[in-house]
Amino acid sequence: MGASKKIKKILIDRDMTQAQLADAIGKDVQQTKNALYRDTFTYNALEKWLEAIDCEIVFRDKTTGRLYE
Repeated sequence: MGASKKIKKILIDRDMTQAQLADAIGKDVQQTKNALYRDTFTYNALEKWLEAIDCEIVFRDKTTGRLYE
């Protein structure tokens, strides 16, 4: 599953719209919707979106289970 689909699923779970997400990070609504639709955004944008919805990116080694922050 791509990052856009995951973000959209989280938004649904939190009863939050893409417009509310854009407002929360101070970005243009249409640009945010376009980025999510096309699944084209930077890592920094993803971090900002996740911060706005109280989530985080976690890197975990599949073999050892070690988390990298």
